[in-house]
Amino acid sequence: INDYVAGYHDGALLFGKVLRERMLSHRTDKDSEDGSLNYNPFGNVTFEGMGGRYVLDEYGDRDANFSFLYTSVRSGKYETLLVFDTSQNKTIEKHPNPALGWKGKLPYDEPENSEDLDREDVIVIVLGVIVVVVTAIALVFYRQNRKERLMQKKWSHINPHQIGPLDEKEVSLKVRVGTNQLYLQAAIDFETT
Repeated sequence: INDYVAGYHDGALLFGKVLRERMLSHRTDKDSEDGSLNYNPFGNVTFEGMGGRYVLDEYGDRDANFSFLYTSVRSGKYETLLVFDTSQNKTIEKHPNPALGWKGKLPYDEPENSEDLDREDVIVIVLGVIVVVVTAIALVFYRQNRKERLMQKKWSHINPHQIGPLDEKEVSLKVRVGTNQLYLQAAIDFETT
């Protein structure tokens, strides 16, 4: 049986125990009706279940002992370092001199230079910014080059030496085909309406 099945069984057992006590108290004492909001039928209950002995406090929370384990350097086995008793809200030390893997005491949980930037951090940040800037510039040049290639592709069937403007007032094209000259004119009106 795993812990989930045992927990479900013990929860159903607790509910049955509280229901039975409630029904018996109503049968023997019909006039006393405890309808206060502070009354908790699951508070201050002790019972035996599949998971062992359960002790619930006045709020219905389970009182238990939590053990902090460590691996001993000498024996290579798990040993109990501390026990936390939830009913008394106290920590009980089991080994005053534990055989830990580091010297004397627990290591600090924060790095020594947590606020200062190291030289390597600055180098990585600068290189990252440079890569982003160079990538942005490359994308700008790629887009401009792409526009030019598309424009050249439109007129690629005509030799660039055969294309030229006719006059200054209108935008025109003069295309030479063999010995004959063909004039194509397109007028662009620059007046605003």
